[in-house]
Amino acid sequence: MSNTIDFASELGVDFACVTDLDADLSLVDGQTALLQSCARRITTPRGGLFYDANYGIDVRDFLKQSGFSETQAARIIEQELLKDERMLNAVAAVTLNQIDETVTINIEIESDAGPFTLTITVTNLTVELLASDVEAP
Repeated sequence: MSNTIDFASELGVDFACVTDLDADLSLVDGQTALLQSCARRITTPRGGLFYDANYGIDVRDFLKQSGFSETQAARIIEQELLKDERMLNAVAAVTLNQIDETVTINIEIESDAGPFTLTITVTNLTVELLASDVEAP
């Protein structure tokens, strides 16, 4: 992770956090801040933030619901991500693996800083960001 933070970044600055804050309370900016925010938004249960009852979905719930299609999951993820004012567009593709209990999400993101891709793999215990411009804390 870079030690230099651009506090003027058009995508903002936030604490480094995918599933939990790191011990150093590190900061991230730009695409990394946005991508980590995306991961939190789709792995935080609705109502999980006391100050925003309409924030988040937990994609792990997709594995628990029978008859839930990957297309439905992708549309729900896109709608949730577009609530973030930094997002101009988001197109998701979802793979649900009931046997391994994993959700893999590929998201094509467009922001004012340009287009980029985010791939997230979620299990009951982990959230893993896989993208060339992102370093998870």
